[in-house]
Amino acid sequence: MSFATTLDGVDPTRIAVWGDSFSSGAALVVAALDDRVAALVVQVPALGEELPPDDPDGSHCESMQQMVRSGAIDPAKDEIVGPMPVVWDDQDRRPSVLKPVTAFRWFIAYGNRPDTHWTNEVTLVRPKRPVQWYPGLCATDVSCPTMFVVSPEDEMPRATPAVARDAYE
Repeated sequence: MSFATTLDGVDPTRIAVWGDSFSSGAALVVAALDDRVAALVVQVPALGEELPPDDPDGSHCESMQQMVRSGAIDPAKDEIVGPMPVVWDDQDRRPSVLKPVTAFRWFIAYGNRPDTHWTNEVTLVRPKRPVQWYPGLCATDVSCPTMFVVSPEDEMPRATPAVARDAYE
């Protein structure tokens, strides 16, 4: 956001953050910690498989915010996996990040469209920090207008509609 506000034509009072699937958790935490976010959209949010634990003093939320604030990838401390396929039709032969067959169909159909330049490859970075990722805990700190787009039958890992609804409420 700091860089974007230096660009011509960017109104620093109208910055929106959009997260899809797993990145929606990061978008939610960013909106909770940065007052420059004027609007937040989380689409089919993968905020966890179960409701977050109680965090009465806010320390868990603060730990997640600190992790996001650091923003650095440290190969000595973080697990880096890949590159590997985003989707693949044979999980036994070649595992991929997204396993549902509907994800395979969507990404392959999208990637085969002309001029997308999409490649079926991703590198995962998993912080080796003791902080468990429960972005819904930070939802109460979001003060900007927010839209949640929740699929009632989402099949992606960690995308539990009840957890997304809890964060929204």
